[in-house]
This record gives sequence, structure tokens and C-alpha cells, in this order.
Amino acid sequence: MKKEEELKESEEKYKFLFLHSPIGTGISDLNGNIIEMNLKMRGIVGYTPEEAKEINLNSLYVNPEDRQKLLNILRKERKVENYEVRLRKKDGTIYWASLNISLINLNGKDLVLTNCEDITEKKHLEIALMDSERNFKDLVKNSPYGVILANKKGIHIYANQRAAEIIGYSIDELIGMSGWDLTRPEDIEKYKKRMNNRINKKPYEKIYERIIVRKDGSEILTEFYTTTTKWMREIVSMVCFKEITHQKKADESLKENQQFMIDVFNAIQDGISVLDRDLNITYVNQWMEKAYSSQMPLLGKKCYTVYQRRQTICPWCPSILAIETGEKESSIVPYPSRENPTGWIDLTAFPLRNNKGELIGVIEHVKDITKQKKAEIKLRESYEKVDFFKDLLAHDMGNILNNIKVSIDLIEIGKNDHNSTKEEKVLIETMHKQIDRGASLISNVRKLSEIEMEKEVIQAMDVKSVVEKAITTTKARYQENIDILIDLPQEKIIAKAGILLYEAFHNILINGVIYNESDKVQIKIKISIIEEKNIQFVKIEFKDNGIGIIDERKKLIFERNYKKERSKGGMGIGLSLVKSIIENYGGQVRVEDNIKGDYTQGSNFIILLEES
Repeated sequence: MKKEEELKESEEKYKFLFLHSPIGTGISDLNGNIIEMNLKMRGIVGYTPEEAKEINLNSLYVNPEDRQKLLNILRKERKVENYEVRLRKKDGTIYWASLNISLINLNGKDLVLTNCEDITEKKHLEIALMDSERNFKDLVKNSPYGVILANKKGIHIYANQRAAEIIGYSIDELIGMSGWDLTRPEDIEKYKKRMNNRINKKPYEKIYERIIVRKDGSEILTEFYTTTTKWMREIVSMVCFKEITHQKKADESLKENQQFMIDVFNAIQDGISVLDRDLNITYVNQWMEKAYSSQMPLLGKKCYTVYQRRQTICPWCPSILAIETGEKESSIVPYPSRENPTGWIDLTAFPLRNNKGELIGVIEHVKDITKQKKAEIKLRESYEKVDFFKDLLAHDMGNILNNIKVSIDLIEIGKNDHNSTKEEKVLIETMHKQIDRGASLISNVRKLSEIEMEKEVIQAMDVKSVVEKAITTTKARYQENIDILIDLPQEKIIAKAGILLYEAFHNILINGVIYNESDKVQIKIKISIIEEKNIQFVKIEFKDNGIGIIDERKKLIFERNYKKERSKGGMGIGLSLVKSIIENYGGQVRVEDNIKGDYTQGSNFIILLEES
């Protein structure tokens, strides 16, 4: 009884171990009928014990012949180990299994005990690895680069045909050699240090140049790339290399040619700027770097942002035309901008083409012609001055002489008129005035010429005393019906000016008298202190009740070549002299309406001088 209980207990124990084993286990007869499966096996195949008893093992084999081969081995050897086969699950999924099978006798009957392991993932990895190695062989076999694989000891275990061609050994000869067999003795220590850095994961150059000794003893320069990879399930070193002996010589020759061209460009004492088709600067010589040092670095920037300080392409750009036409184009270009030029360059753009004849950009030749341009402008201004003075003297002196002639003729006519004494006095006075005007004209021409030739010394001037002197002179010259009112501060007003300031004030007063049709000439002078842009200025205003000046003429009257409306016989050079004098002092002069919006009520001439 006790033995029966112990047997029953033992059976229960083995049954539990069978059921919960981590290895898929099943029992079947030799005909393929399933008798029992543990939990792991049920999970692999997807059948319940009841469902499994309704099927035959033969139906689970993708290839039924595999089942027959397995049974043949089993009957002969009574066991089968690590038999890999493709099986089918309940849902139709095909998987790889590794089977370990043995014949057992249970209750006098031969049964089959099967241990099953799902190796699908492992099998897929193996297949992928085999495909990868096969692809790798196909790839390196036809590679234009030499490829050598070495094991952990540095012994070559693979070499492609290109490696053999470059080094001069056959593939069989390379297998079993090491990299040191192809290295010059003096280089071994250097490359060993590099190899140790790679092994110890220290910084090293993956791509480097290396001299290889060929089978015939000759040396060639190669470019090496070293890495590690997996080959036949082992970690190996892989070297890819190509011969660069001829390329290196060509590169050195090219660098020498490039340096020669750079030296030539830098020797040119004009600017050289190379642009691509999008007007990006790709090269400049030293002249350009010096000329535009504040914009450095220049390379990569748009030419118009650097050379013209613009955000858009210059509409007058000859480089654009050269790109469009494929021909040389030239233009005189102001800098730093057309709106506010301080200099000029003669810019010529030459089309730049590659070896296929395709236009890839332009080469700009930049010649600074500022001195020549300024000389041209000065010469042109000199001609304009000559024309102006010629016209001025011909017109104004003609008026003066004509007035004198008319006065003399009238005196001659009046000799027979006993009552002409009063008229003679008027005519004589007219002649005196015309002579004064002629003298004033000559004086103004002389003073304007002096201003043009040499800058006047600027000093601290008492503005009030200069104004008072100009008033006294004007009143003495024009005694008839002139009323000059002044609004001057009691304290001294000192401004930065010179001795010709009197001439400026005097000419403005004369202008207010001559261009006046009122019965009584009235001029109001006001001096005040104002501030503009944090600078203190002395403001002098001359308000008259003359004929006034229309808006279109307000700026023109200060120009030296202004010729209109001289019928009044005034000094055409007077206001031009005023402008030259005041601007020479760093001041400003302008004219406004005496009463805003109504020019017929007279003019207000305003002078600003910096307070001293």
C-alpha cells in the first residue's frame, strides 16, 4: 500500500515536471498520433490537448519528406539530435524548429519523446548573415578599391582582386601576410601607435595617407580607410585603400598653379573679384581685401551687399549683363553707393567658363578712378565757372555800362534845358550807383574766386558787430526810404566764421533793397540761439518786404549758374557768394516766405552758424 502511494506520488511529480518544463515536449507514437503535450509545446504549436489528439504529426511538417527522414534516423539510431526542420502552427504560420527526439518504452510500447525549440528568429539571423556575407563578397570583388580583411592577430584572411593589382601580390600570396609586411620599417612605429589608438578607442584619423611597399620593392602612396566589421561570425579589421600617387602629384601641381595665379592676382594693383552666377563672391585678391577690410570676410557674401551696401541687385551692374550676354561688359560705378558716392570705379566683367564651355560666373576687374573722376568734375566745374563769370560780366556789366551811357546821353540832351539841374543831379547819382554796382560785382567775383582757391581761416566772430557794420554800409549806399529794424540780444553772440561773414550779410541786405518794389524798403534782422541735433547754432534772419521768391526758385537762387530774372539789374553772383561763404564756415543758408504760404509778402533769408 505504501509502495503504491509512493509510486503514485512519484508519477504525480514527474507529470508536474513534464507539464511545466521550459522546453516544448510532446509524446507521440511512431504513426504520428499525438498522445500528450506540455504547456510549452502547446504554446509553440497553438493546439489544445484535445485538438492535438485529432491531428497527425505528418500534417505539421511543411515538407512531409522531412518527417520520413527523421523516422529513418530514429529507427536506426534510436535518437535524433538538433534536427532543424520547418513546421506549421495551427494558424498556418511556418516556423523553424530544432528537434531532439528519442525512442522510449512506456508500458511495453515504443513511443516517441520529442523536445522542440522554436529557432525561427535565430534561423532568420543566420540566413541574413549568410546573405550579407555573400553580398559583401560580391561587392568587394568588383570594388574599384583594394579591400583586405585581417583577424585579431593582423593576419590577412581575405583580399579582393583590386588589392592584389595595387600591391603587386596575388590574392593567395596576400592571404596569410600582415600589414607590416607591406610597410616601410621606418613607418611601423607610427602606424602601430595609430592602431593602438583605434583599438583603445582613442582619437585617430579614419582616413589617412600611407606608403605601401609593393612586391617589386617600389613604393606607392595610398589613401587608407580602416574600420571593423563582422566576417564569418568574427570581428575583423577591414582596410579599404586606393593608390593616389599620380593624384597627389596632380594635386600638388594644381596647388602650385593656383598659388601662381594667386600671386599674379595679388601683384595686380587693381581689384580682382570672382563671382558665381548668383553673384556670390568666391575669390578676391589682396587689393579688394584692403579696399573692403571693414566688410571682411568677403567670400560667400553677395557682391552688391559688400561693394554697394545694397539689399538688392544693382540695376546698372555690368556683371549681370556679362552673365546674360556671355560677353565682356564695362561700366563706371560709384561707391559706396550711387546715392551717396565718395569715389568711382571702372568695373569690367569678364565671363568665366568651365572646361565644358559652360558659363559659371564672372571675373570683375575693379579700377579705382576716383582721382581722375574728381579731376574731371573739377575741370567741368572750372569750365562752368568760366562760362558763368563770362555770362555774368557780359550781362551785369552790360547793364551797368548801358545805364551809365543812358545817363550821359540824357545829360547831353539836357544841356539846352535851363531847368535840367535837378535831373542832372539824379542822372549823376545814377551813374555813381552804377559805378558802385560794377565795383561791387568785381569785388564779389574776386572774393568768390578766393573762396574757391583757398579755404578761409575760421575763427570766433562777434555776429552782432558784423551785422551792425553791414547795416551801416547798406544805409550809406542806399539812403532813400530804407528802414532796417533789428532784434538783437544784449549780450555778445559769438559764432564760428571768418572775415567774409560781413560780405554775406551785406549781399543779403543789398538783395533785399534791389528786389523790392515797395514805396519804403523794410528789412527786419533777428538773431537767436537754437539747437539742432545736439549742436548750438546762431540763427540770423533777414526778413524783407520785397517781391518775394516762388517755391520753385528758392533753391536755385543760390546756384552760381542761375541766370533767370536778372532784368532788375541785380548782382547775379551775390547769393552764390553768400552760399559759398556760409558753407565754407560749416553753416547753412536757406530762404523762406516772410509770411508762410504767401511769397508775395517778401522773403526771409536764414543763416545758421555753429556757436563758438
